[in-house]
Amino acid sequence: SGSGGGSGVSIWIQAGTLSGAGSITANGGAGNPSTGAGAGGSGGGGRVAVTYTTDSSTITKQAYGGTGYQNAGAGTIYMKSAAQTNGDLIIANNNVSNIGTPFTVASYMFDSTTIKDQGRLILSSTSTVFTGGALSIPSGTAILDVAKLITTLPSFSSLNIASGATLTHSAHTSTHTYSLLSNVTGDATITGTINLNAKGY
Repeated sequence: SGSGGGSGVSIWIQAGTLSGAGSITANGGAGNPSTGAGAGGSGGGGRVAVTYTTDSSTITKQAYGGTGYQNAGAGTIYMKSAAQTNGDLIIANNNVSNIGTPFTVASYMFDSTTIKDQGRLILSSTSTVFTGGALSIPSGTAILDVAKLITTLPSFSSLNIASGATLTHSAHTSTHTYSLLSNVTGDATITGTINLNAKGY
């Protein structure tokens, strides 16, 4: 049958001290991967938000998109300590390619942004203002798709691409839709790669 996968849901935790070595997951469900009438869409990753005073844990956190005829986009993980102003954003998708995670409202502000393991952050609106703090690509491939005519470049206080990691944007077909645009106000440390080979149209 052409059954689809359910989306991951929202998890919001407010805590004093975080401890333990468990997991928090809001992954999307799988859809039928067959083609034609039997194809089923997969569920998008959910939203995990944790605010805390102290974090002494090794808790793993996931909001992966489901797989299927079309792999769904990752959800978001948001972590904010009491000492932070804006908190940290994490987008990761378990090294599975996907349709991406769109950010479409007027403005966003984070202390840090981490994109990794086929996480794909999409800024498709030309009017969105994205202030991401320190941008980190610690592993795998990170896709940053920015509308080519965006009015205000997404801004980051620094950029760090770890060894073996790659920053890129999605490949174009016949239309130039996205560019890899950003304004890094501080240091850029590139031990991995920025690779846009064959991404043109």
